Amino acid sequence: MKLDYLKKIKAMEFSVEADDRINWDKLDKADIVLLGVSCTAKTPLSLYLGYRGYKTSNLPLVPELSLDLDRLSLYQGKMVGLTIEQNHLKKSRKRKVNDLSLPINSKYSQAERIAEEIEYAKKVLVSLDIPVVDVTEKSIERLAIEVLKVVDL
Repeated sequence: MKLDYLKKIKAMEFSVEADDRINWDKLDKADIVLLGVSCTAKTPLSLYLGYRGYKTSNLPLVPELSLDLDRLSLYQGKMVGLTIEQNHLKKSRKRKVNDLSLPINSKYSQAERIAEEIEYAKKVLVSLDIPVVDVTEKSIERLAIEVLKVVDL
């Protein structure tokens, strides 16, 4: 019982340390690597998977962030892409802009920027040839089940 508890704590700590950044050392040690644009539930899903005992890293897919796709492909068996329906993403980002008191005209929640990010993410995920899970209107628990199924854990 204590071993399971310690494993969960270590996995949760790992997930916090590996949140939203490229850290090759963390990717080497991760059980699961999530990739997606902002507001695809990467962080809450990582933390929930950590709670379940899986060391989870997550990487943002942002057009301005250069990714070493050849190196990323080394993590083929543990990567999962997260996608979301464009209108749902726009609503989520507008809420986030409001919650964080960002400027209302922020590029982050504009339709053109969202479309650009989604298109970029699709290209990256296809290039990496990894399984993809649609997060639109799904609970974290449901997403965790789907992610664990596609990474076969």
